[in-house]
Amino acid sequence: MKSFLFGLVAALIVFYLGTPLFIFMHELGHAAVPLLEGEHVKIFLGSMSGVSIEIGRLEIILGEIARAPYFGFTEWTSNSLASQIGGPLISLLMILLVGFATYTVRKQSAILRQVGTAALIAVVLQFVFTTIPMKYPEWFGHYAGMESDGLKALCLFPGVRLGC
Repeated sequence: MKSFLFGLVAALIVFYLGTPLFIFMHELGHAAVPLLEGEHVKIFLGSMSGVSIEIGRLEIILGEIARAPYFGFTEWTSNSLASQIGGPLISLLMILLVGFATYTVRKQSAILRQVGTAALIAVVLQFVFTTIPMKYPEWFGHYAGMESDGLKALCLFPGVRLGC
């Protein structure tokens, strides 16, 4: 019973705190190249409208994060391979960091191990579902009909027509 409760607490912590952080970091990965090139970039978290926070050329729109903590989207003008794969590369880096942190604390605390494992699962799923080239199905909620980062990156190559 104790293990179940730890797992439940870990899942709630990751869902409401970790997931928005992982998504924000992923979106910053997309934003890095356009920002370095002098573009104005918008990062949407939770929904496509909400409270706007501007930091230089970066605008962060905090939408309904409590109802949709798993949603993030970045908008910029140019379309380069580096900006498309920036998000998945940051997600891959987070897999390594969260995996290392979870491994480090695995014997120290059951709750930290559970939170770390739940966080690792969340960031691995984020990496997988954003990297696989596809148009998101209806059951992906806010993402329904959008192209994944993997598909957007493939579509930048001449001659590739996989639903681009």
